Amino acid sequence: MYSEEFKQELKPIVSEMIIHHFIKVIETFKERGDLIDKPTPILLRMLLTFLYGYFSSRFVLITDNFVMDEEAELDEIVRFIMDGLRKPV
Repeated sequence: MYSEEFKQELKPIVSEMIIHHFIKVIETFKERGDLIDKPTPILLRMLLTFLYGYFSSRFVLITDNFVMDEEAELDEIVRFIMDGLRKPV
């Protein structure tokens, strides 16, 4: 399934559309003081790793009927991400 050619085709799309957007969002939250003071690339990798794991488990590994309340699950995901990255109060 892995193809170097396919990877090279996707790289600019992913970089421009997704990575740059996430970097801007992370920088904005860091400037507001809402995120811990870690380098943006580290925060980006942490966030993308979590999101990739969620989407691969949710849409590839686990059937649709496993999630009973999708809205509640999404609320928990947002809470988990923010509480895991937010500065301690």
